[in-house]
Amino acid sequence: MEIQPFISNGNWNVKIKKGNRVVTLHSIDPYQEARRITEHFNTSFGYVLVAGMGLGYLVEYLIKNTNYNVVVFEHTKEIIELAKEKRGLDKILFSSRLKIFHNENDLFDFLDENFIKEFNFYINRQYASLFPEIYQSFAGHITAYLSRKHINQSTLKRFQKVWLRNIVKNSFFYFDLPGIVDITHNFTGKPAVIVGAGPSLMNNIEVLKELQDNVIIISTDTAYLQLVKSSIMPDFIVSVDPQEKNSLYVTGVFTMNYPFLVIDSAVSFLTLVNYPPDRIIIYDTIFPLYEILSRFWGSKGKLKCGGSVSTTAFDLARFFGCNPVIFVGQDLAFSSFKTHSSLNLLESIFLYKTDRFKNFETYNSKILVGADRIEIKGNTTSVVITDRKFLTFLDWFKREIKQTSSAVINATEGGAYIDGCIHMPLKDVIYKYGIDKKLDKHIEIRKNDLIQNREAFIKFLKEVFDLVDYLIPFAGRSLDVSMDLLANFEKIKNLAPVFNKMGEFDKILLDVLKSRKEVGRFIELTMQNVIEKILSRGEEDKLTEELISTWVDFYREAKEGLFYIRHILKKRIRLEERN
Repeated sequence: MEIQPFISNGNWNVKIKKGNRVVTLHSIDPYQEARRITEHFNTSFGYVLVAGMGLGYLVEYLIKNTNYNVVVFEHTKEIIELAKEKRGLDKILFSSRLKIFHNENDLFDFLDENFIKEFNFYINRQYASLFPEIYQSFAGHITAYLSRKHINQSTLKRFQKVWLRNIVKNSFFYFDLPGIVDITHNFTGKPAVIVGAGPSLMNNIEVLKELQDNVIIISTDTAYLQLVKSSIMPDFIVSVDPQEKNSLYVTGVFTMNYPFLVIDSAVSFLTLVNYPPDRIIIYDTIFPLYEILSRFWGSKGKLKCGGSVSTTAFDLARFFGCNPVIFVGQDLAFSSFKTHSSLNLLESIFLYKTDRFKNFETYNSKILVGADRIEIKGNTTSVVITDRKFLTFLDWFKREIKQTSSAVINATEGGAYIDGCIHMPLKDVIYKYGIDKKLDKHIEIRKNDLIQNREAFIKFLKEVFDLVDYLIPFAGRSLDVSMDLLANFEKIKNLAPVFNKMGEFDKILLDVLKSRKEVGRFIELTMQNVIEKILSRGEEDKLTEELISTWVDFYREAKEGLFYIRHILKKRIRLEERN
């Protein structure tokens, strides 16, 4: 790479030659360019992240003319030194509002440590063109970082009613099932293998089969079928997804000896019904409603979740104090252009539905086309393709591995490079860490007896049911009034009586929410979308049809949500009475 500074239109600029390519980093008027870029930033964000500093015109403009804090990622120190030499930017570069990083891991650590979740992002297009292997990859990582919050919000919206239903239905089992805190074991200091369902899993199957008696095997639910078909019986399965179809991963596999199933307390009711109850262990879900209700059955213990079942499986190994913790099948990428290992139940179901027009290759291609194709460093290859979702998992592992005292080894023979891991083949792990002897695996589980607490809980559910039943007619009347107002917006002259009628429900609902926090948790879960919509509107001093439509949506969602709550509470109370 050759760097050639020159003066153009009275301003320093620089040409960079790399191979047969030559690019100029700045425009003819770099100050005007910097001002124009800044105009597009969101002023509500306190930070600007600049990828590719060049000679520092944008950074200088931001420090001198705005209140933004500036974070710079510049891969070569040579450019920084050139900016100091030619443009005399020493004072700017030592500003307390400026942080410069040459290593992206250090940059992400800074963002995490300072809880910076939102910022304006600008990437120098010339850098992205000249150094795509660095800056396009970096842009993907930034996108994943910014997507964390959005993905969490999207997950909440998608599953809020599912979680509510599952918690209410599953509460039938909470009083009897043990939690991870009830486990006594001898796993501390012993090796554990976390088995994911990544496309490369089959590369490790034969070695894992020989190794199974020498380690604690913690399988994700998605990998369980593959292990059973390969004559490998895990010690534990971990399941976190609340959807009913996810129960098939564990209940659709039949075997003589069932592993312990460690599950999020908000998983599908079908899992709890169809898996042997003496092999189920639960842990506390992060869902706020569960946290309030758990006073009736007590804490089951907590496990972290980074959005993927593998992250929770990893935390279970840490909970046991296992050392080392070894990953296999943890691709976090589309290895060999596939999404999962063969014999994954998801793929098995799809294969059953395939024909010559909709074959398995078409399915994988559709997934890849729909995903963000982001190139990152590979584990066994220089580059692999991943997407934003996988990048959020990688980011979680990076942060958590840093806080883990045990050795963490990535023995996945494919997929993404996981920062913080020791990377080596599974065969080499056996010899280096002396995993060649059969383990004595001992586990005992304490039983629970919470009959009195169960009775108090059912009494509480009946009280919530009565309150919800009381609220429904008021929500219905307010909905009717708001719909009439919308239909006759131009004709109604005296709005006071209309607002009074609509306000009846608002007042009663607020009184209930203030006096019964638990009821509020039930209701807000069924109204999350419209509440967010209302809050996003801000204050308005003019009555418009759009505003009235928002009220209609509010009362409609309130009415439907209350009916939904009453329905699931009624079914849960009846279940208790029948048993």
